[in-house]
Amino acid sequence: MVKRVLRHIYNFFNGHCYVAVLHGWLFTGFGQFYNSQYLKGLLFAIPNYLNNHLGHLNEAILYSFTGDIEKSKLVLNYQWILNYPSFFSYAHWDAYKSGYIRDKNEKPPISHSIPFILSAMFATVGITYGRKNYIGPVFTGLEFYFIGLFVGIIIVKISNILNKD
Repeated sequence: MVKRVLRHIYNFFNGHCYVAVLHGWLFTGFGQFYNSQYLKGLLFAIPNYLNNHLGHLNEAILYSFTGDIEKSKLVLNYQWILNYPSFFSYAHWDAYKSGYIRDKNEKPPISHSIPFILSAMFATVGITYGRKNYIGPVFTGLEFYFIGLFVGIIIVKISNILNKD
């Protein structure tokens, strides 16, 4: 049982598409660098930096993690930060798609984009909703991001099962 789980984890991290997405989580554009797409990586990294800087995201994260949620709500520039999840998710989709092509020499099915689309949509709603709740836009946006990602993964798994029949 343990050996099977470890093999599954090894196979998961052995695929370029998943490692590229994990690199993209470190900083948007790193997934493209991992896939040797350096110009594209810069084209994702520079707007990400501007969006992050002008939206004051790092300050909001700092205040959120130190427990000053009200200050994190005030410091965010929502005109910039509401664009962040869609840009972030698109960069992950692009890194995933390029890694998938490296792995399998074919484009991924269009259904594989669903988790990335839903994570962007849910995170944007989470940031908007986070202005009004007690845990703030940073934590709510992250929470909704992961909910959208997992809902999308479940939809893809169900569609794969239905298409096998």
